[in-house]
Amino acid sequence: YLYSVHMVQHLLMTFVVPPLFLLATPTWLARLIVGDGWFAGNIVRRLCKPVVAGLVFNAAFVFTHWPPTVNTAVDVAAVLYGLHLLLVSTALLMWMPICGPLPELRLSLPGQMLYLFCQSIVPTIPSAWLILAEHPVYRVYDKVDRLWGIDAVNDQQIAGVVMKLVGGFLLWGIIFGIFFRWSKVHMEAERQGVLVSERDVLTWDEVQAELAALETSAPAPREP
Repeated sequence: YLYSVHMVQHLLMTFVVPPLFLLATPTWLARLIVGDGWFAGNIVRRLCKPVVAGLVFNAAFVFTHWPPTVNTAVDVAAVLYGLHLLLVSTALLMWMPICGPLPELRLSLPGQMLYLFCQSIVPTIPSAWLILAEHPVYRVYDKVDRLWGIDAVNDQQIAGVVMKLVGGFLLWGIIFGIFFRWSKVHMEAERQGVLVSERDVLTWDEVQAELAALETSAPAPREP
């Protein structure tokens, strides 16, 4: 009945549920699902690259707000469920460089801030379109019986504000949190006189490389 309520649902499925799901996933389970050596795992790893994940998510985001898509989804339940699955799946890819369970796929802290800033730009276009439209954008929500007396135009304007402001506040809140974490790390390093690398995670590949180097450089044990 109200597109603004549907927009709140979309924000929960893209900006709240996926990062919490990734934070709750242990690393060993993620490696079991998308580990190296099998076809599907390699595809997922490629899709989790920051540029690819960002483009895929934003393309899905724009597609799910396209008027023919929304009109069909409200009338056909199977299409609605499929679009929700698409949003959650692409949102999981989008959040992998930020809080994914695989450390080697995460960006450095400055990279995370820049990445999330770019993610906050694209929603500006559909949200401005919804706010500035003088007529109902989606015919399926232009019904005679209006819930709580909110007409279709005001409904889509509220949806645009929710998309821009609420979604923007969520992303910028995370950006500020990352910034304070990054500045704290550097302040502690300066006090201790330690040089901090921008990439603050140690990957399993780096550990294996160091072990291999030690095995090749270490002398063979003598026979007793």
